Amino acid sequence: MDVRVVDERLEVVSTYYRYHAWRPGRQGEPLIRYDQGHGDLQPHYHRFDNHGELLRYDELTFEEMPRLDAVIREAVDLARERDLESS
Repeated sequence: MDVRVVDERLEVVSTYYRYHAWRPGRQGEPLIRYDQGHGDLQPHYHRFDNHGELLRYDELTFEEMPRLDAVIREAVDLARERDLESS
């Protein structure tokens, strides 16, 4: 755990991350992943297309890592967008 300052407030944050959001069914279609896997300690972001292929990869700083509630909102928004695209 660590502490960061956001808008003049202290936030307690993890120093190791793995947030992975996917949709059930359709073979577990991945949406997004924030993590530090792959043997490094640099946090990064993965975004996947509608077929589960990597669409975007961005390295992040610890200050850029979103809180879990923001990751959940992002995943819900992406799932809704995909539902609209498929209808």
